[in-house]
Amino acid sequence: MRSFISIFGLGQEHTTSLTKLAVAAVRAGYAIVPVTPGGKIPMCSLTDRERKAEPDHKCGVYHAITDAEKARKLFARLEADPAARPNIGIVAHPSRLVIVDCDTADQSQAFCADWAGHTGDPGYLTHSPTVATPGSRNADGTWRHRDGGHFYFTVPDGVDLTITPASFRASGGYEVKWGMSMAVAPPSVREEGPYLALGDIVN
Repeated sequence: MRSFISIFGLGQEHTTSLTKLAVAAVRAGYAIVPVTPGGKIPMCSLTDRERKAEPDHKCGVYHAITDAEKARKLFARLEADPAARPNIGIVAHPSRLVIVDCDTADQSQAFCADWAGHTGDPGYLTHSPTVATPGSRNADGTWRHRDGGHFYFTVPDGVDLTITPASFRASGGYEVKWGMSMAVAPPSVREEGPYLALGDIVN
C-alpha cells in the first residue's frame, strides 16, 4: 500500500513546504498537478516560453507530473510568491486510482452502505473518507454542501481503466471518478476551509 496519510497528512499545516510534499508524493507514485490558489481548477504548469512554443497543448490534468525533479522545480517556482501559493491535485489515471467524491455526510454514508453491501462486510459502514473536504457555499454564503469527503482506491494490478475523464453518479448521490479526473488534495485550502487527510488508501 502506498502511504497517503504519511505524505498528505503531514501537510495539514498550510505553512508546510508544498515543494517537499509534491516531491514526496511523486516518489510515492502519485501523479500531481498544481491547482489555482484557493481553488479547484488545475493550472497550466508550462512557463510562458513553453506555452508560446506549444500554443495548442493539452492543459490542466494532462500536465500530470510523475517526475520528482520536475515536481521540485515547478512547485518551487510557484511557491516563490507566498501570496499566490497553489493548491495541489491528484490525477486518477496515472496514479492508478479510483476516487469516490461525496459532497455530504449522507452521501458518504450511502457509499459506505453500498460498499458494505457489495463486499458483505458490515465493517465498511463505519469507514471514514481518505480526505475530508471543506464543502462549498452559494453566492449568498449559505452552504451548498458540506461534511463530505473523498474515498481513494488503488486500481488492482492487471486492471486497465479508460484514460478518458469518466465518472458516474450513484443513486446515493456520490460520484465515482477515474481516468484523467482530478481531486484536490491536502494540504490545499479554499475559502470554506482545508482539505484534511484522514486515512490511507484502500487497496
